[in-house]
Amino acid sequence: MDFIATIADSIQLNFPVLVDHKYILLLLLSSLEGLSGIILAGLLASLGVVEIVPAVIICLIGDFINGWLWYSVGYFGGAGSIDRWGRKHPKSREIIETIERYFHLYSGRVIVLTKITWSVTIFAMIVAGAFRYNLKKFALYNLIGALVGLQLFLLLVISLARVIKLLLL
Repeated sequence: MDFIATIADSIQLNFPVLVDHKYILLLLLSSLEGLSGIILAGLLASLGVVEIVPAVIICLIGDFINGWLWYSVGYFGGAGSIDRWGRKHPKSREIIETIERYFHLYSGRVIVLTKITWSVTIFAMIVAGAFRYNLKKFALYNLIGALVGLQLFLLLVISLARVIKLLLL
């Protein structure tokens, strides 16, 4: 019995809830922490534990929700903090207004690129919410970024999993 099959059997024996509700757990994980859910979906798809199409759809929905969750953090919590502390002093007010101006100029690119690169995604989503970025535009850019980023990461994870599988045989 190979190493991967041993791991899969161990998970099925020790964590039957994970096996029975794998798609719901993928949705929760990708909603709360997008990249981890996508990585897990890619690994499970490469092992044949989940079907790739439902996993992609679920991770896309989860990643979209993730963007909205962080946007909400900025919308409901960030704007007040920025107004209270950031605009208090003339120099910090000038910096925040410059950031806000540039964000509104390049916001679509910023949102899509951070969703694709997973570099400062959380920060960008919080800033979008804190600056009260247009909801329709945010939804569009969040969806585009989630679509492209999800495809790139799933392709990478599935490819790496196949290489690892070949090396372990």
